[in-house]
Amino acid sequence: MFGRSDVGEPDDGAAGDRGPLAAWPGAVHYGFAAMALAVVVARVVTDPLGGTLVAIELLPTLALAVAIAYAGRRFARHEPTPSQVQRSAAILCGGGIYGAVFVAVIELFQWLEGSAPVESDYLIAMAGFGGVALAAGVSHYYVAYEVRLAEARAESARANRLRKQSSVLGRIFRHNVRNEVNVVAGWIERTADPDPIAAARARRTARAHAERLADLSETARRIQRTMDGDERVRVDLVAHVESAVATVRAEAPAVSVATDLSESAWAVATSNAAAAPAEALSNAVEHNDPESLSVDVSVRADGEGYRVEIADDGTGIPSVEVDALDAAEEGPTSHGRGLGLYLMQTIAVESGGDMEVESAPGSGTTVRLWFPAADGPRAGPDDGA
Repeated sequence: MFGRSDVGEPDDGAAGDRGPLAAWPGAVHYGFAAMALAVVVARVVTDPLGGTLVAIELLPTLALAVAIAYAGRRFARHEPTPSQVQRSAAILCGGGIYGAVFVAVIELFQWLEGSAPVESDYLIAMAGFGGVALAAGVSHYYVAYEVRLAEARAESARANRLRKQSSVLGRIFRHNVRNEVNVVAGWIERTADPDPIAAARARRTARAHAERLADLSETARRIQRTMDGDERVRVDLVAHVESAVATVRAEAPAVSVATDLSESAWAVATSNAAAAPAEALSNAVEHNDPESLSVDVSVRADGEGYRVEIADDGTGIPSVEVDALDAAEEGPTSHGRGLGLYLMQTIAVESGGDMEVESAPGSGTTVRLWFPAADGPRAGPDDGA
């Protein structure tokens, strides 16, 4: 099972699993406001000739109804989680009960003394709605505090992760660029070879390494864009994986690619999420012999999200490169060969998910990417549809 990212948690389960209160956060507030209005209507209907006195008595209840409804509207703007909605509902109910019981106890003592006030039912109801209004204010600020606290924690975690990733990214980038530049410079010197065949070979090799430098720069740019806060969108992971598989089959037809995909897998991910499965497949083809390579690709439901798994039977990845993914910083001898793994990990983490790599020299590589499910139905035989 994967670890889950704590970076931004806009989702507390898919909409279908959150219940009506989470789908309409202000429902409890609006319900109490409607009850207050119902009391006003009942008061008018039972005493239609009450005149100015009754109208004055109803004004506080009308004001409480408006205040409760307004508090519900502000509460909903915080986009509370289901647990916050439930706690808010409990606070509102507790406030209403407290207000009603408080006045009821006072009237009980007055009744025992023989001086019970008139219209006790109406006074108890109004006191209850007053308690609800006060509790609505408490609930609003309580949820606002929790939201700000969660945002601060998420921002702190993100800042720490960005510092770590920036350090590792910079070290690997400088190491790879230096190596590639040295290689290109060496092969350029060989282009002066009097042997035309050797010179042509040197030109081809230098061009190939120059192209690798360009690819390296593009991969670094993608990582930086994702780290800087790439927008999260609703994506179909199956469509992204199918596109990546089609590219591999077109560019490397000798590679055997088997797929096991759901009908669709709608997830929350960064806008460049398609680069993650594409990079995993590209790495498998680039670092292995296409003639003997087999790759298994699957997309399946996993908990509250979807798992993309890409497994090959190639030569594997050196453990030093896999270990570098979790290292706070690289040592002088632990530089990764490329930025592909970091690109995939960054996309997964910034999407609210995670990545896991299992590999050993000679035993193949398995990359697992987990993304949180987006709102809406899940399709596929393993999705509970």
